[in-house]
Amino acid sequence: MDAPYFSIIIPTLNEERFLPKLLKDLQKQKEKSFETIVIDGHSSDKTLELAQDFSLPIYVHSVTKRNVSFQRNWGARHARGRYLIFLDADSRINMYFIGNCFKAMRSNKSLIFIPLFHVSKKYYQDSIIFSLANFFIEVSQNFGRPISAGGSMIFEKEYFHFLGGFNEKLFFSEDYEIVSRARKYGVCAYVLKNVKITFSMRRFKKEGHFNVFKKYALAWLYHFSNNSGGIYKKIFDYKMGGSNYPLLEKKLKVKKISHYFDELKHQLTLFINEFNE
Repeated sequence: MDAPYFSIIIPTLNEERFLPKLLKDLQKQKEKSFETIVIDGHSSDKTLELAQDFSLPIYVHSVTKRNVSFQRNWGARHARGRYLIFLDADSRINMYFIGNCFKAMRSNKSLIFIPLFHVSKKYYQDSIIFSLANFFIEVSQNFGRPISAGGSMIFEKEYFHFLGGFNEKLFFSEDYEIVSRARKYGVCAYVLKNVKITFSMRRFKKEGHFNVFKKYALAWLYHFSNNSGGIYKKIFDYKMGGSNYPLLEKKLKVKKISHYFDELKHQLTLFINEFNE
């Protein structure tokens, strides 16, 4: 059996409500040269059972260690593809995602790629924020402390193993740390403007925008002020797993953009003052 061009690696923990949507997206792909590897952190729901029902080249494994970096690295060690695509279980992709990735790998010689992320149309009020985030991710690749897009990264497999994979000791910012480590070897991630991933807003819906932004702001400050590039200690609560997100039926309130940025500026100012104390 010929090796696939891509290995899609998805770490999971109690994702019975979200993983099937992503797997359906993978079933619809026009380009078929990929395998899917689901590494489950010993879920207590039907994640494993549902994943095994899909008519995909899919390999489902259960591990006892619940650690997103460990699970990603485990999947990478068992991958057969030339390129590793890491996706979060709650993300979504369109039917041309793999095909666009294939074209991008063929036309660009980088060893690390970062797809852009966007939000679905029902969260259009957040599109400007995510456009700015994509811009900063792209610009940061030209500096010594690049940042990344979390659960949506693509690596040439041999180079990923050369780097030693994700740092399993980190509490947070393992994506920032690995692209910074690659940067020290002279390899910059290439941002794929024609390859997009729909970002899940479930954490924002449950915790609130500014509580989540506050955590990300703290991670950015640590990243730019800490030589190690990652966060080793638990500095805020950041749980993994779909069971943390029960059905959230209320839609996010739509605010005027000016009010949205004023509130964001106020919250970040309070946070920075708190950080400097």
